[in-house]
Amino acid sequence: MKKIFSNDYLRLFIRRESRVVVGNRCVNLWVLTAMLVLTFLAIAFSNASLSYLKQKMDDPFTNWVNLPVESENDLYQLEMTFGDPSSQLTEEYHIEHFSVDYSYHYIFFGKTPEKLPYLGCLFFQSFINNPLLDAILTPSNIVNGCSVPIDELNDDMIGVIITKEQMDIMGYTDTTAYPAFINFHQASEGAEQYGVTLYDGYAMVPVPVLAVVRNLPMNMDIVASLYFFQQQQSVNLPFNLNNPKYASTLMYAIEDSIVAEKINNYLYDNVDDDVDVSLDAVYMPYNRSFRNNHIVCVEGAYEDLTHDYINELDQMVRENFPAVELTRVYDYDFSLTTPSTGSFVSVQFNSEGLKNIRSFADYLNAEFHIDIEMAQIQSKENFSAVSVTATILTWTIIFFALVSVILFIVNLLRTYFQRVKRNMGTFKAFGMSNRELIGIYILILIAIVSGAVIISLIAVVIIQLLLAICHLTYQGGSPYLLLGNINTLFAILVILASSVLTVYWVMKNQLSATPGDLIYDR
Repeated sequence: MKKIFSNDYLRLFIRRESRVVVGNRCVNLWVLTAMLVLTFLAIAFSNASLSYLKQKMDDPFTNWVNLPVESENDLYQLEMTFGDPSSQLTEEYHIEHFSVDYSYHYIFFGKTPEKLPYLGCLFFQSFINNPLLDAILTPSNIVNGCSVPIDELNDDMIGVIITKEQMDIMGYTDTTAYPAFINFHQASEGAEQYGVTLYDGYAMVPVPVLAVVRNLPMNMDIVASLYFFQQQQSVNLPFNLNNPKYASTLMYAIEDSIVAEKINNYLYDNVDDDVDVSLDAVYMPYNRSFRNNHIVCVEGAYEDLTHDYINELDQMVRENFPAVELTRVYDYDFSLTTPSTGSFVSVQFNSEGLKNIRSFADYLNAEFHIDIEMAQIQSKENFSAVSVTATILTWTIIFFALVSVILFIVNLLRTYFQRVKRNMGTFKAFGMSNRELIGIYILILIAIVSGAVIISLIAVVIIQLLLAICHLTYQGGSPYLLLGNINTLFAILVILASSVLTVYWVMKNQLSATPGDLIYDR
């Protein structure tokens, strides 16, 4: 090779032969480039499809199965069997997550009191290290960024994650102005004595909104922590506003810090000397919402304030700040009551676990007499089958694309060598060795193929960017084309290697003849 690059004649020879190989007006180069563009488009599409499929296979929405629990004993046995991540059965069935969850239906008030949607609620055993919650709060599922950061969620929150569909039904149609709180429909008989407005005996109890999302599992409308469910089931009835403690304190949640400070100063200037007014001095993490609210609090310095005095202050604030978005909140009197039994057990598999879903169902039936709904089994099996089929088709497409490129190169070389084999004979007759000739034509073809590869890659990258700019993607924002993948690198190496081997094979066959046979086409 060093000799080739150091010889002016050989360099000139390479340039002239390169022009012949690429054809008139570089037609062979452009045909090869077009084929490579189609090849890399097929590879990029296959990469993106497999990536999207893997994403779906690993998605807790896909891999999540719920098991009915009919007794405390069933629950105990299931927890003992699958609750340990390191147990043999957990590893055998590729179980990623196990939890005891709850479901219930609650009524909420809409934007106006007459809107009373009956919402399906799912209560997670824990918000911490919950892959299903991670899937729910993915950016693609969150509406307009309305979500508490997932690392700020804890199990002592009473906030709810609600679907956009239900927010629309409740009258909150402006996605840029979702409220920080929605109102729980809570029986509060007798709360009128404290100035609470009741609707057929039910009060509007503010509950923070943790996030607004597009989809929730099980077609639920709301997801919340087990803590919310525990408190609602508590005998202390912390959400009942017929409570003198609630009536003796005035607290507002206000998003705008400047407005919050203005209201705080207004109240400070208008209260009696024995009344404390504070801004962000009350710690209520359970009232955290997706909006960073500031808490303005009014309470007695030495003894509880009367509800009449509190209601008078409340009326003054609302009259003097009519355009301000503020929510009266309460320091709820929570208890530690725990429900006895979960509604169902949630089991999440990894992508490998989907292949064993039927054997898992058979095991549950044999050991615990628990039947998984057939629709769940069939949907998981179908998904696994689609995954295998897609993988086979993808590699088939890649294989045929590469074969087409290689066949084109072989045909190009054979056609070219038929035209120039007399020249080959002449070169051999003047002392040029077979090794030198093969090396020259390998360089020529590698240069041409490399140029075609680079052009085609640039073209596919441009197409990929255009699709992204036009938001032409899979659901969730996954791209239709994904060029940056190990499969692409593998294809490039195969194309280059096969080009070298093709040149070597064709040239060796052509140059096996004597100079005279080549010159006289014998």
